[in-house]
Amino acid sequence: MNGELRTPSAPMARRVLALLLAHADRVVPMELLIDELWGEEPPKKARKTVQTYIYQLRKALCDEGSGQSQELVETHPHGYRLPLQDCRLTSRGRA
Repeated sequence: MNGELRTPSAPMARRVLALLLAHADRVVPMELLIDELWGEEPPKKARKTVQTYIYQLRKALCDEGSGQSQELVETHPHGYRLPLQDCRLTSRGRA
């Protein structure tokens, strides 16, 4: 990704990214994502909406210049995983 900023523009997609980062290298269950995003009153199509946010994350995080379609967010039977074991994260926030 060559040092490019890849933060998703949609606020809810950023929240999903934050949840995946907080649980890096572990599967985050769909139920936890839904609960963290909407609390006790999720929308009827919450699962489909989370899938849309995951799609947005994959699109934002993909390395288009490499010619590879490596997905950085893995799909598991009951949730999603962001594998970061061998990755280096950098921050562009203020010191």
